[in-house]
Order: sequence, then C-alpha cells, then structure tokens
Amino acid sequence: MGGSSVINALILFFVLGIHNSNMSTTSAMKNVVVVGGGIQGTSVAYHLAQRTTPSKTNIVLLESEQPASAASGKGGGFQARSWGDGSPTQRLHEVAFDMYADLAQELQCQSYRKLPVLSVSPGYDGIKLAQKNKALSPLMPSWLDGKVGRISALGYGDDTAQITPKEFVHAMLEKQKD
Repeated sequence: MGGSSVINALILFFVLGIHNSNMSTTSAMKNVVVVGGGIQGTSVAYHLAQRTTPSKTNIVLLESEQPASAASGKGGGFQARSWGDGSPTQRLHEVAFDMYADLAQELQCQSYRKLPVLSVSPGYDGIKLAQKNKALSPLMPSWLDGKVGRISALGYGDDTAQITPKEFVHAMLEKQKD
C-alpha cells in the first residue's frame, strides 16, 4: 500500500481541481464512476463523497469481484513517511502518511499501528552485528534466528505504520453508508 492509494486520490483531486472547488455548486446532477474496489478506487470514491453533496453527486464504485478482493485484500499495508524522500512525490508521501493516521482514527480501524520496520536480508551473522548497534538492538524481534545477513531500520515507528488494507477498504465503504 505504501500510501499510494491516498497519493492517487490526492493527485486526482489536484488534477481535477476538486481541492479548491465544491463540485456541487451547479444544479445539474453529477455522475461519477470509479473503477476498482481496492484501496485506490475506494479511497478516490470516499474522498470524492466527502467533498460533494449526495443530492447533487452520484458516485458509483465498480468492482468485478468483492471490495479488496485482489492485492488490497492481501497486502501488508505498510506505510512510511520517508520512503519518497528525495523523489518528486516526497511531499505526497508525507501528506499520505498523515492522512492514513487521521483516517484510521476517523474510520475506527483496529489494525492501524505505528511500528518500527526492519529490512532483513539472507546471510549469516547479521543478528550479532545488529545487536551491537545501539539503534537496532531494541528493535530486534526475538523470533529472528541467526541465519540472516544485513539488518537495517527502514523506520523507527514514528515514521512507519501498518494497517490491514482489507479492513481499511471496508471501513471506508461502511462510513459512506451512513
């Protein structure tokens, strides 16, 4: 997930100019079709619904199976504020990370949590080296055996988080029913 669904929703809003205008300012009914019931499509539909008037905007979400039936129902749901650092999308990563935290609370998602994230490669003696590193040592899970290579922190929990993508998708859909 990595924030891409919220990033895509943000891009859509900026491209369409929705962030500066209210789509319901005209009297004509607007019909919007969003294709895909995964995190990206559901996020776009959810955010559009938050910024429009239901009596003037009809939003239809098309999904060939069930919501979150493909990658969004099986992914790890990791997010990181800094994974876009130095890239053209850096600011979007930062905004998306904060939006996930806010949305998880708003939607009452139970699986959202901030946590440290480690990168672990195969090899030998990685645990011994990591345990000598004062920053990594407290992050080491007890279940890692000795057959690992390089271990490095991708985030320390203040800038990395996880949510169950399927829960997030269903929570957005349920909120829209209200």
